[in-house]
Amino acid sequence: MIVNPSPALPQYTLFLTIISYALLLGTCALLWTKRDTLTVTIYAGSLLFALLGGVIGFTGLIAIAILSGLCYLGFRKFTDRNDFYWGMLIKVFIAIIGFIMIFHLCPGFHNLQLLKNVQISKGAVPYSLFLNYDSMSVAIIIMFFYDKIRLKIDKNTLRAIKIGFIYGLVGIVIMGGTALGMQFFNFDFKISRLTILFLFCNLLFTCFFEETFWRGFVQNTIADLVKVNFVAVVITAVIFGVIHIPFGGINFAILATLAGLIYGYAYLHLRRLESSIICHYTVNVAHFIFATYPILATAYKTQI
Repeated sequence: MIVNPSPALPQYTLFLTIISYALLLGTCALLWTKRDTLTVTIYAGSLLFALLGGVIGFTGLIAIAILSGLCYLGFRKFTDRNDFYWGMLIKVFIAIIGFIMIFHLCPGFHNLQLLKNVQISKGAVPYSLFLNYDSMSVAIIIMFFYDKIRLKIDKNTLRAIKIGFIYGLVGIVIMGGTALGMQFFNFDFKISRLTILFLFCNLLFTCFFEETFWRGFVQNTIADLVKVNFVAVVITAVIFGVIHIPFGGINFAILATLAGLIYGYAYLHLRRLESSIICHYTVNVAHFIFATYPILATAYKTQI
């Protein structure tokens, strides 16, 4: 079922919340074409409506301000060779603040909940869906300041999307076979009223922010440090896997590591974030439509 944030919001508060998210998505759309005063203005408007609607509090605003300042210093100020280690130190702090926000450990954020404990597949763990304002803000701020991961529309955009889809098909075969062997899910084809909601939310509120943070920021930062791209892909994938242990145990971490490797190489192919986003999205959509979603309850219980 679709629900309002708890407790149930007054109609005017829900209206303000919807506007804040609409402006947040407008900011994402502008990141494809420009990063200027208009982009900042739209995001500032989103923050204002989010504050009025109760989506964020002053603590959340402070966290966003700190992250913005760190990203300005790390991606715009300390970029020369003489400032390399200062830049790396600042990026460590960016990673720390980013982790705190994307794992919803930072107070001051009250993300809009759309689904609560929905049984999508027979035998699956219940599924809840939030529109994570904190996670999206991390992605938007990093992408605004970090020139290396700009989204853009040019002659290679379509090629980047095609490459992402191809890597996604490879990911479906490798990860799907591995997950079946681990008994994480069964085949479960389904098209329901939730499918469109999932297709929209997963692209923007999962794949966009995860790929911006993990491949765009973490993988590129590690590559700058170790100077070997495939090593950066592996290290990023392992970290990506390890942080999934609390959500599903060792086997889930193995699957996430495989995913990180595939998404990492999808990005590395053209160094275009569009490729890893589409790759990630293709895998997630196939999982949602063709398999138990999110995972079998028996697999979850045996891993926790």
